Amino acid sequence: MLKISLFLGTLLMGLSSSFQPFAYASDLTVSDDQAELQRCFSGPLPAYLVALKHSSMSFFDTQAALENSCADLGNPEFQSKQSIVARIGDAIFYPPGMAVSRNIPSVLRDMLGDDTTVKEYRVRLAALQKIKNRFERIKGAYLLAVSAQGQYAHDSDGNYFLMTPSKILNRAKQGKSGGVCRDFAKLLEWSLLQVNMSPTLSPELKQWGGLDEDSFSVQTVADSSAGHAWVEVILPVGSGEKQVFHHLHLDSTWYKTYSPLFPRRTIIPESQRRQLTEQCRAVSSCVQDLELRRVLKAKLAVPAANPEPCH
Repeated sequence: MLKISLFLGTLLMGLSSSFQPFAYASDLTVSDDQAELQRCFSGPLPAYLVALKHSSMSFFDTQAALENSCADLGNPEFQSKQSIVARIGDAIFYPPGMAVSRNIPSVLRDMLGDDTTVKEYRVRLAALQKIKNRFERIKGAYLLAVSAQGQYAHDSDGNYFLMTPSKILNRAKQGKSGGVCRDFAKLLEWSLLQVNMSPTLSPELKQWGGLDEDSFSVQTVADSSAGHAWVEVILPVGSGEKQVFHHLHLDSTWYKTYSPLFPRRTIIPESQRRQLTEQCRAVSSCVQDLELRRVLKAKLAVPAANPEPCH
């Protein structure tokens, strides 16, 4: 029901909601350092920059994430238009498989229960679920999945049938590879779905599968043209008839640093893409300048050593 309502909402609002800027009305307090950092993210922003602004990251991690995000925005492998054949193939053949695979963990849990590895993982997700700020929960689930997914590779044993999140976690813990991009995307999607609802979501919205501005939805994206898979996060803004949905992408295979991305395969005029890239670079430069000033200030604050007396 939720997936259908999100799809219809996005369709009715038009594809432009994927990249139109919006402001996040957060009432959360931030530290002085975070307030200084947030000033680099001024004005209405695309969803991926809004996510970075409200994720309470260090200057260093923010700069690393921006480098990834800016580069991805200009990557022709993911930003060029897919062929009609590829789009038809992705639309017809991939959704049924993902609909099955995303429900397998719940079915297996009901039948067999969780093993120790998955129980420990769920405990950490449960702690994240208590955080009100959805961008903090998204970041936390991303970093948790990346730290637990293991190495990217096909093991020689070829044991990749039915790669559930449980199987990925256990293989990684045993020192085996956790899988490939589709498996990492599957683990990330499942992890995010455990923390997607705000801890303050009203019972009425929960009953009808609705989401507030501190909740989100998520789905895996498979791109046959690029031979790659990643995750799309869907962010509701507003409520009722005025609710719209914004999007950002996450790639836990390519980026170990939490790096929200401008939605891949978004077809926009080249002039607008240049403007978005310039905006990303401007924010990146601002963060870099702030970090340099902080380093210089710290060095100046260190008292100089007393010189040796002359003899």
